[in-house]
Amino acid sequence: MKLDAEHQQLLTKYKDITAQLNELTQIRATKETFLAELKLVEETIYKESQALELLKTDLQNHFGAIEKSHEASRNALNQIRQTAGYLDKPALEPTNQTERTGAQERVGVFVDVQNMFYAAKDQFEGRVDYIKLLDLIVGPRQLLAAYAYIVQIPEIKQFNFISLLEHNGYTIRSKDLRLRGDGSAKGDWDVGIAVDVVSMLGTLDVVILASGDGDFCPLAELIKQQHKRIEVVAFEHNTSMDLQAVADQFFPIGEELLM
Repeated sequence: MKLDAEHQQLLTKYKDITAQLNELTQIRATKETFLAELKLVEETIYKESQALELLKTDLQNHFGAIEKSHEASRNALNQIRQTAGYLDKPALEPTNQTERTGAQERVGVFVDVQNMFYAAKDQFEGRVDYIKLLDLIVGPRQLLAAYAYIVQIPEIKQFNFISLLEHNGYTIRSKDLRLRGDGSAKGDWDVGIAVDVVSMLGTLDVVILASGDGDFCPLAELIKQQHKRIEVVAFEHNTSMDLQAVADQFFPIGEELLM
């Protein structure tokens, strides 16, 4: 009887110990699962932290680029206002303009190359012959300056094209295409062209604008207010109707000026 009692006690202790071992095994498994999940959480937090740092850097660069762009625009607009204020002085009278005609007219040519390029490509799958264009639109008049405004695109090499223009009477204005933080791109010369035109207006009788961009309507109106002539040459399908209306003369480009 005594042995049976001891045997029963041993069995009970064995069951208790087995239960405790099973419980310990479950605790260990739970701990390992928790540690694995904790590691995943830590890795996720680290990755998100890195992504936030990159986003912060991108936003800072983006805002910095915007601020620089705004500063450049403010400076350009201030220059336009100063020049326009000078032109508004009573001393600037149109008497010389009325006396100077024909071959004596002083001409400035301002070519928006990007606008011309895409208009020719979309309508004719061709390219503008800028040498022939310059000869045709100036004619026998006195050419004081011819500016070609170019946006440099990394994947397109324009060295030969720029060299050709420079050797045939054009002064080149060039800037790089600027990529924004959102992936879009900006590259135009609207303000730069306006600044150059206004700064030269006191020495010109005729401004010839090679662009169909309607954003130039206020500039064209300013030119006329100063008793100067504004001529627009561009592809008719790509030229703002308002710009055509405000110009003293509109010359539509046809296939004869393509190459």
